[in-house]
Amino acid sequence: MGIFMGKNTLSALLVSASFTVAAASASAQNISLRPSLEEEVIDTKIGGSGVFSMGLYADTNVLLNRPFKAVSNPNNKFSYHIPIGVGLDFSLGLSPRWELGASVGYQKYEGRELNGDHTNYAIAGYTSVPVKLLIRRRWPEQVVAPELEIALGAAFQKTNFNSTYADETPLRESRVSPYAHLGGGISYAWGEDLTIHFNAGYAMMMNGTASYTGRSNQQFQANNLVHGIFTKGMVRVQF
Repeated sequence: MGIFMGKNTLSALLVSASFTVAAASASAQNISLRPSLEEEVIDTKIGGSGVFSMGLYADTNVLLNRPFKAVSNPNNKFSYHIPIGVGLDFSLGLSPRWELGASVGYQKYEGRELNGDHTNYAIAGYTSVPVKLLIRRRWPEQVVAPELEIALGAAFQKTNFNSTYADETPLRESRVSPYAHLGGGISYAWGEDLTIHFNAGYAMMMNGTASYTGRSNQQFQANNLVHGIFTKGMVRVQF
């Protein structure tokens, strides 16, 4: 009788241990699967999934070439200037790391012919309204985060030629110029809803080939490609 009960007790213990191991294994599987099914949570004050932002920016372009040239006398260069622009930026966070945005701005450039004559010379410039689509990739941190920005768009541009000669007839030509830039920088959370961004990179714009012949019978022309190192600073509010 004792031997029989001993065998039953041993069998019960073995069955109980089997159920315990199986339950522990199932629990471990549930725990290992849970993180892959849950959305990643990143503690950041800069952007985020569903966060809408509106910003004010100022930018410059340190040109690697001059937008205009003297065709009749290539030795006559145009003075070097850095175009300055301002604009509004709108963006929507797709995730803590990605943003999709758009911007619209205003930029102006003007240079004068360097011909040695301080009285009579040509003047060339443009005003443009750049409209861009933006994609930003950010490596989110709590307060400071690196970011990468890609922009594609067009500048609604007016090219202006004129000179200081008397009775000169100015030339104005309107065109749509493709634009693109690629840059990287850093963003900083200034409180809960205000962020500051600094970026630098490479920008290019197709300037067209408008030409102009002034009263001096000198011919001037726009360079088709204008490119350089751009910098941008932006302050934006998150909603």
